[in-house]
Amino acid sequence: MGNPGPSRTVGPSRTFIPSRTGGPSAWLLAALRKYGHSAAGFRTGRAALTIVAVWVCQFALAPVDAHAAAPPVAAAAADLLQSAQKCYATGDMGCVLRLLQGEPAPDAVGAVNAATVRDRALERWRLLAFACARLDRHDLARGYFVQWLQLDPSQQLDREATPPLIWRDYAAAWLQVHGGQLDLRPVVDTHPQLTAPTPQPKDWPKFVPPPRSGRDTARDFVLHMSACLALPTNVPTQLAKTTVDHLGLSIGLELEPLAWLRAGLLVHPVRWNDGARSRLRNDFGLQAHLRLWHVDGKRFELQVMAGGALETTVANGASSAVGAGLRYHHQPTNSALGWTVSVADRRSLGGGGDNAVLMSIGVALRPAAKGSVITR
Repeated sequence: MGNPGPSRTVGPSRTFIPSRTGGPSAWLLAALRKYGHSAAGFRTGRAALTIVAVWVCQFALAPVDAHAAAPPVAAAAADLLQSAQKCYATGDMGCVLRLLQGEPAPDAVGAVNAATVRDRALERWRLLAFACARLDRHDLARGYFVQWLQLDPSQQLDREATPPLIWRDYAAAWLQVHGGQLDLRPVVDTHPQLTAPTPQPKDWPKFVPPPRSGRDTARDFVLHMSACLALPTNVPTQLAKTTVDHLGLSIGLELEPLAWLRAGLLVHPVRWNDGARSRLRNDFGLQAHLRLWHVDGKRFELQVMAGGALETTVANGASSAVGAGLRYHHQPTNSALGWTVSVADRRSLGGGGDNAVLMSIGVALRPAAKGSVITR
């Protein structure tokens, strides 16, 4: 057998132990390549394994340097919030949820300042609530708003600057957190005593007038019929030959275009005696009555007549005449039938007729007065 060569001391020599950064695996590979598979090499390799085990124990039990740099957990949390803010600004609400729903609790971020931990937690709840509200996940949004308000009850949103779908979730969460502090008792005794309003003409009820009827456009008319006595004045000694001389019937039909005026036709057949014989004379013409005074259906009028006379029993029996007088017309309330009394002086024109004083009394029919109070 060949000489294996001089034995070499196996120990923690720098020849066989690489730097700590190489690790025990690299040292073991280097030892195997150096010694091969010989018996001496095997013994040397076993010693090398022993040395590796001791080195690993020393490395595991070595004290950690207190001034060594801590893992950058706080920096990672801050980066997540910044990334979530950028996602929210671009409208990617799903990105906000993916970044912040799995973030560790605020007390595990490794920050040394408690205020920084609180601010990051507030921003996290706010971003999550806004993102869920915009995604129509309102239950989650209200829950995140509750967490946000419970962490800092003074947090508020501006209603004018907040979208309605976010404001509804915020308002529901605010009531859930602060609802117990609200006084929900109705206030009924603090209202001031209001004075009664003064009625104004504009406040009065307004009624639509009824449609116009035939009565609104119709003209009133009066039909009167009177027994008339004609007393001759041109022949004072003229006497009646019979009991019916100088008696006649006066019939008139008048319209009432104005409240103070009545005008119409008049027919007055009368048995006239001129001293020699009795004959029938027909007076006809126009008449008008001007109202002088009236009250409660009592009317006092001035009577004016213009017309003529026609006698068919004698030649040249036509004549003209005028007259004037007074008439009293009484119209009972709620009745169409009244009565009249009149006195008039009739004068013949041209000297061919007879002059007379006409006295009459009779009835007057005014249909428009039925069912209404006479005011004219």
